[in-house]
Amino acid sequence: GTPRRYGSAHPNIVPYQPFHASDGMFALAVGNDRQFAALCGAVGHAEWATDARFSTNPARVQQRATLIPLLESAFATDSADGWIARCLDAGIPAGRINSVLEALDDPHVSARGLIQSIDDVALIGHPVGFSTTPPTIRLAPPGLGEHTDAVLRDRLGLSADAIARLRRSRAVG
Repeated sequence: GTPRRYGSAHPNIVPYQPFHASDGMFALAVGNDRQFAALCGAVGHAEWATDARFSTNPARVQQRATLIPLLESAFATDSADGWIARCLDAGIPAGRINSVLEALDDPHVSARGLIQSIDDVALIGHPVGFSTTPPTIRLAPPGLGEHTDAVLRDRLGLSADAIARLRRSRAVG
């Protein structure tokens, strides 16, 4: 049959999704039973690791509706950074979920030079760096309607009169 939708959660691995902490969200990726046992210890419920409902990933997939609320309750007791630190210390992949502004303000983004400015316009630079041929931004993005006439004339072959009629009818700005 058609698989159910789980939002940002993985359909076949549990828990492998975003969670709410006391101050924000973080992503958790428990990829195997060993990591799940470590998570159980980190959240103060070591007994979950040997509970037949949760001890294997197939069981956790079946018991998703029971397990996820238990984890959400545990995660609500501390900050996202606190849980991320505990998870990483236990060998469990986890990371903060940032807003766009938080992501752009991240020190790593600054260190990589991902925000570039041209003609006083801040732009996101190329995410891949090349040592001998680093990508550059040569032009600022065009202003609204800046190239309308050129596109209508050069690409669509419209005459100056036709373009003027489109402007008068407000079909183009």
